[in-house]
Amino acid sequence: MYLTVRIISIFRAIALCLLFLFGVKEEGYGQRVYADTQQSGTTGTGASVTNPTYSVAINNLSDYTRLTASTALVVSGGSWQQLTFSTRTFLANSTVFVKINVASSLLGGGITAQTYAGSNANTVGTLVASQSVFFTSVDGITYLAVTGSSSFNAVRITLSPPALLGTSTADIYYAFYEPTNRACAEVLGTSSGGTGISLGGGVTNPLNAVDNNLNTYSSLNGGILGIGYTISQTAYFSNVSNAGDAATVTFSLPPSLLQLSLFNNVNINLYNGNTLVNSGTIGSLLSLDLLGLLRSGQRYTVSYVPGNAAFDRIEVGMATGVSLLSDFRIHEIQRTPAKPNVPKVYPLAEVVCYGSTALLTATPTSSESILRWYNQVNDGSLLLEGNQYTTPPITASVGDTAFFYVAAAWSSGCPAESERVKIAVIANPLPTITLSNSLDICSGEASTLLPYTNTTNDPSQYSIIWNGSSTGFNNVTDAILPLDNITLSIPVNATAGTYTGTLRVKNVTTGCESAMVPFSVIVHAKPSTPNLNITTNSQY
Repeated sequence: MYLTVRIISIFRAIALCLLFLFGVKEEGYGQRVYADTQQSGTTGTGASVTNPTYSVAINNLSDYTRLTASTALVVSGGSWQQLTFSTRTFLANSTVFVKINVASSLLGGGITAQTYAGSNANTVGTLVASQSVFFTSVDGITYLAVTGSSSFNAVRITLSPPALLGTSTADIYYAFYEPTNRACAEVLGTSSGGTGISLGGGVTNPLNAVDNNLNTYSSLNGGILGIGYTISQTAYFSNVSNAGDAATVTFSLPPSLLQLSLFNNVNINLYNGNTLVNSGTIGSLLSLDLLGLLRSGQRYTVSYVPGNAAFDRIEVGMATGVSLLSDFRIHEIQRTPAKPNVPKVYPLAEVVCYGSTALLTATPTSSESILRWYNQVNDGSLLLEGNQYTTPPITASVGDTAFFYVAAAWSSGCPAESERVKIAVIANPLPTITLSNSLDICSGEASTLLPYTNTTNDPSQYSIIWNGSSTGFNNVTDAILPLDNITLSIPVNATAGTYTGTLRVKNVTTGCESAMVPFSVIVHAKPSTPNLNITTNSQY
């Protein structure tokens, strides 16, 4: 079976539900394979095929073959061209794309797209059932996606005679197939549609959902009297996904009160050609902590991974009749790597001591992807590309949390990236202690008491480091902190002078240590023993 598209159905579909974008940055992008052999011909009278080899001259992709079909008073004629991939046979459900410029009016004529197997320069081959979808770029050029139901290696474009008197033309530039690769997944175009009956519903500004600009958006509007009505927007890609790739949708809503369950009415449907391969709801990808973000009108990104199912179309569909979601804004529909794995996903948190850095790690879940680190859930500064990120010193207040975000992309040059994974870092407070600044003792004393007061944050151990000039004084490491005074050991041979050291305390539970607190011990020399001359008077 093949699809015949006549002019009335083309423009009715465009008027009701189709708006398109062709977003490839340059022709010949990626690993595209182009049709390299052609056959062409005419039927009836008054039709022609001009420059038939131009559509297979891939060294010049701006040239084209022109098909002409005409209708006169008593005769009419159509034309066709079959483009063959001489070195490739495509599996069932593969899609090839044809760049074709259709005249603004076909005068009631039409275009058919058919796939063939076993075609070569001299043989038409065997007809294979197919389906076709048109995409129209902003410059008026049409792209035709053709999917064969079984294996094939050629696609035939037929321009039928106009229903009215006159001549119609269609310009064929080339046909291509793009194998799966790890390069940026470019959106070819987008379409919008729906089911049921609704007043004022539809999709506005659909091109904004595929323009690689997160600040613009399309709007899915439910309208009124829309119970049982669905609205959808679909993004089409030039090749199928790699296993484990994610369908990534960035969206927002006008500021309003929301319930998480309302997002169960918004579906992400994934297709391989015309076959639905997986489906999920945006509600299943969200958590309660996001409602504050969405209530303020900010955008959010979700990544949905359909297991190992391959897909080349992402459809976002909304069931209408739910007033709070009557204006669902799609900022971007993209195909990206899956979001990264992190050891502790929020609300779990990494914990460090106040003023210390945190080493955050993440693992790519899609082969050959890279990771990007940010300081905000949206926009923000790109902090680093890599699997590990060392934070600045964490100085969040007690009871507060520092947040960082990591996303996956295919390469540094790809703007599309996965949902950002939120990582929380908590800074435990440092314990403190207040010491007497200096102690006075006499030489020869083996110990003295160091009083302390005003401990905070539960220190239970202490350490002492004596400075280099305090010869003979022994450092202390992680000794148990007594309840009142700390006993200092003094070398019995310590000479008179001032000996300095620093003490810090540790909370064993958190592992956090205080700043070093200085203190000093002044050893005073004992007074010398007096010389006593005793005179004794004796009487006999």
